[in-house]
Parts: sequence; C-alpha cells; structure tokens
Amino acid sequence: MTKIAKILIKTMGENNLTQKAFCKSVGVTPSMMTQWLNGTSRVSIKSALSIEKIYGIDASKLNYYVRLSREQDRERKEMAIKSRGKK
Repeated sequence: MTKIAKILIKTMGENNLTQKAFCKSVGVTPSMMTQWLNGTSRVSIKSALSIEKIYGIDASKLNYYVRLSREQDRERKEMAIKSRGKK
C-alpha cells in the first residue's frame, strides 16, 4: 500500500466516510480515487489542496509539486528578508 493510500484510507476512517462520500466531498470520481489508492495515478495539485482545505491533511504529503512550490516560496521569502537586512 502506498503512503498516499494510507493517508487517504486513514482520513476516510477518521471521518466515517465511504470512498464514494469522500470522492464527492473533494470533487473526484470513484475511479480516480481507486487509481490514487492503487498508485496508478497521482493526486493532482487541485485535489491535494481541496483535501487539505476540507480534511486538514497537508497537501504536500499528497503531491510533490505542492511541497516543491512551498519550499521555493519559503526560500524566496528568506532571500527577500536577507536582502532587506543588507541595505
């Protein structure tokens, strides 16, 4: 079982949701959810952010590009702060 599948199954269990109800809440088809659980498809950025907003699951744990984007944003902010301090 993939790490993402474990996260999603745990989330459904904690919220007493069927797979169908979970899919409806985040706006994906049951077949897409099955692909996520089987590891044959990746969770999209949009879906990862939706799951984060609804269930409080860190989107970066579901989608690598969310994590990468957040790391880049953090680095840009740190660089901006450092450059202001040098003036």
